Amino acid sequence: MRNLQDRIASENGLMLVSTIARLLFASLVFSYFITSAKPDPLSLSGHILFWGYLAAQIGLLAKIIPAREWLALILDAGAITFAVALDPSSPAPTLALYLISLLSAGLLRGLTSFFLMLCINGALVATLLLTQQQAGEPIAYASAFLLALICVCAVYLGVLIYRNAVLTRKAQEATWSDPETGLISHHALVATAGWLLPLHDRLASNLTVALIQPAQSGQLGALSDLLATRLRKSDVASRYDRNVLALLLPCTTLTAAENLLGDLRNSTLPFYASIITLNNDRHGLEETLVQLEQHLGRAIGNTEHWLAHAPAPAAT
Repeated sequence: MRNLQDRIASENGLMLVSTIARLLFASLVFSYFITSAKPDPLSLSGHILFWGYLAAQIGLLAKIIPAREWLALILDAGAITFAVALDPSSPAPTLALYLISLLSAGLLRGLTSFFLMLCINGALVATLLLTQQQAGEPIAYASAFLLALICVCAVYLGVLIYRNAVLTRKAQEATWSDPETGLISHHALVATAGWLLPLHDRLASNLTVALIQPAQSGQLGALSDLLATRLRKSDVASRYDRNVLALLLPCTTLTAAENLLGDLRNSTLPFYASIITLNNDRHGLEETLVQLEQHLGRAIGNTEHWLAHAPAPAAT
């Protein structure tokens, strides 16, 4: 399921969905002409147009073709023009293909509202067909084709709506979760974790905050994986800077936090850290993190004193 969502959310997935929709529409148009041309067979030019269109659209799936989306739109415009010119009905139901072409080319916003209107129109056409059938009137091929076209268009827009929902969810995950480490992003930490300070002040409990940086470059991912498995569920680990992680340890004294960091450093890869314990809400989270960042520099490169204690920042 995850792989399917990733494929639909990609540009190649959008190109594939658009091509499948174009082939469905082309098949509907070809079936319509075959049915409406009886007893006279469809001309050779109609067969060449249909099969040539299918081959061209399938060929445009190749990534090596430059500007393939624009070529697909130009091909659509030409094919629709020929289809309307060959349509024997008046008014030509194939004129609806122009609207579908515009939708697939540019209307990628507000699809939910249009999808609802499309379903309503489809229901009205279906009601018209049922009324004609009950009255003993023959069902017009044009009306049946229009209903089928609306149904295919509804399915196509449903896929696009689903794709937009997947893209929205991915954007929200990227905002909350740092894509490189899998931890909470810096933006999410600053925006949401500030409530921990006044909460611990009300509980008369200590909140210990730490910044840690791997001793060697390229080890941030391994350190993030370690924190994800060793920390408590109540602890908060997040991305702070390019090579720095932030830890918020609720209801944790300074000694307990020092022991935790020492165990982590001795059992796995080395890192440097700065630490501070807060017991009131007079200090903002951002000011505390800035204070820790300044004192982290004293620990970096010092294997003997890898843990720096930072004093509380000035009250805000």
